[in-house]
Amino acid sequence: MGERVYLDYAATSPLCASAAAALAPFVASGSGRPEAFANANSLHSDGRSAFRTMEDSRQSVARILNARPDEIVFTSGATESDFLALAGIAAAARDRVAVPHVVTTTIEHDAVYNSARTLEKLGMARVSFVDPRVDGHIDPASIEAAMTDDTVLVSVIAVHNETGAVNDLASIGALAHERNALFHTDAVQALGKVPFDLSALPVDAASFSGHKVCAPKGIGLLYLRKGTPFSPLVVGGGQEGGLRGGTQNVCGMAAFAAALESACSDDDALAGERARLSSLRDRLYDALASYDGVLATVPCAPGSAEYAPHI
Repeated sequence: MGERVYLDYAATSPLCASAAAALAPFVASGSGRPEAFANANSLHSDGRSAFRTMEDSRQSVARILNARPDEIVFTSGATESDFLALAGIAAAARDRVAVPHVVTTTIEHDAVYNSARTLEKLGMARVSFVDPRVDGHIDPASIEAAMTDDTVLVSVIAVHNETGAVNDLASIGALAHERNALFHTDAVQALGKVPFDLSALPVDAASFSGHKVCAPKGIGLLYLRKGTPFSPLVVGGGQEGGLRGGTQNVCGMAAFAAALESACSDDDALAGERARLSSLRDRLYDALASYDGVLATVPCAPGSAEYAPHI
């Protein structure tokens, strides 16, 4: 048997060394470090220490994504973040629109697609689904054509989890804002692969997942731009600024922040990783195209415009 090669990073990634180191104090048995397992909402000293760890993690994530710390809502993962974004924004819009209209696409991850279908079933929104072009990208003009005066939210995936297509978030978000709608993106596959600057994009909400960037499963976040109308759906003790109740996963937050530091804080390393992945993609395309009967639906030449990132 040769060396094992793992090729399923788009589904989940192995734990990186920095995330494992951040987790270590939390998974040690016993009570040598009470602040490592204390509730971050408790008022005793151990709880305050856990709270500081949590807020340090929030500050770190916000810095890397170029967001405000109070715009970062930690969740259990991107599936929860996607549902909270769609349902929370649609619910908040019912104060001004009887049946809010949501525009999304037929190629969204199931976390968005099925959330949109659920909103329809519950009568919380009317949803329009836009098809991609033949090259797998979403045409901003198709999004604009699907919008109505009652459209309150547009949701388009940033980087597709199966095809790798990178969508033009800047143009789509600008169109949404021109029509007085908010813009959400499932940015799970963008993180650590393409530059992603929340302050530079017309994005009101974005979903991320830890285990796609070598953090553990069970931790994710929802970015909500300050002032975005949002009705909390997971209520409880008022955690996460009252936007998502439940005792926080502090160890997951610490590991997520450490993994992001490794994946995203060095621009040169990020550019190098993009070049490496592009080379692997081009080698795969070349090999597939060498078989008789295989027809490319889009140009496969290295560096072709169809594959140039828009983010």
